[in-house]
Amino acid sequence: MKKIIILFLTVMSLQIFGANYRVTGNKLTQKELMTNNSEIEKEIKRFFTEDYIEVFKDELAKRTGGYEELEKAYSSLGDKYISEMEYKINEINYLSDKKANVITELKGIDFERLDVEKILDEKNVDNKLIKELFSNLSKEEMVEIFQMDETEAEEIVIKKFLPHLIEVILEEIDRVKTYRVDKIELELDKINGKWEITAEN
Repeated sequence: MKKIIILFLTVMSLQIFGANYRVTGNKLTQKELMTNNSEIEKEIKRFFTEDYIEVFKDELAKRTGGYEELEKAYSSLGDKYISEMEYKINEINYLSDKKANVITELKGIDFERLDVEKILDEKNVDNKLIKELFSNLSKEEMVEIFQMDETEAEEIVIKKFLPHLIEVILEEIDRVKTYRVDKIELELDKINGKWEITAEN
């Protein structure tokens, strides 16, 4: 009877300090679990608010091709993604007192589900772009643009078109609220008394 009561109290205590996630595979005392859970939560928070954001921004920076306007555009989209990003811990699975697997969920804007071509058609962006590009040009300047090589023409289109395109996409994101949820598994090791993420799956 005494063992059943102790087991019941242990399960209840796990639910209380485990709060919104499960804690499994442990042979730690309640006090050790509370301490380790708290430290793991801090490391997961650090990962999503520092490391993940840094990697995300670095990946966006690689796609700019050296164009300042493209850099600004990706930066606006990146800032929007980060401002809407949410994460949560689903489970902490202790493999030992110094090793744990943590299952998390990351909710963020699903850019892939945005139908950019449809947005452009609905907002009449193509016509606005043409008007913006050519409304203040003389015939000689227009001829000059059509004689430019592909790289020069691309630069002009990016400078003129991108700011308006990003503005339209950001408006559409606010309107449709399209998100995706990804499961991310993290491996943590306790190194020199401190929990650190050592692998991401």
